[in-house]
Amino acid sequence: MPSVRTPNQSTTPTFQAFSWHNPAIFPSASVELTEHAQDIGNGVATLLELLEFSETQVAFEDPPLFKEVDKGVLLRLAISSSKLLAHFAHVQITQANRTHNGAVETGQKGGKHD
Repeated sequence: MPSVRTPNQSTTPTFQAFSWHNPAIFPSASVELTEHAQDIGNGVATLLELLEFSETQVAFEDPPLFKEVDKGVLLRLAISSSKLLAHFAHVQITQANRTHNGAVETGQKGGKHD
C-alpha cells in the first residue's frame, strides 16, 4: 500500500497530556503527586459540596438534590478517591525513605529526593 505521508509532514506528536505544571518543569514523582493531589482534592471537595447542598435543600423543605442511594454512591466515591490519594502519597514517601536509608547505609550524604 502506498504511503500517504508527504516528505514535509512532521513526526512530532500533536497530542500533549494536560499538566498543571509549566511544560519546562521536569516530570518527577513529586510533580505527579502534586497533580494528583490537585485533581483528586478538587474532585472530593466538589462531591462534598454537592452533598452538603443537597442537605441544605432538605432544610429549606425543597426536594433533595440526590436520593439516599445516590448520596451513598457519592460518599463512597469521595472515600475511595481520598484513599487513592493517600496510597499514592504513601508509595512516594516509602520510596523516598528507602532511597534515604540506602544512602545513609552506604555512607552517602543525603540530598533532595523525588
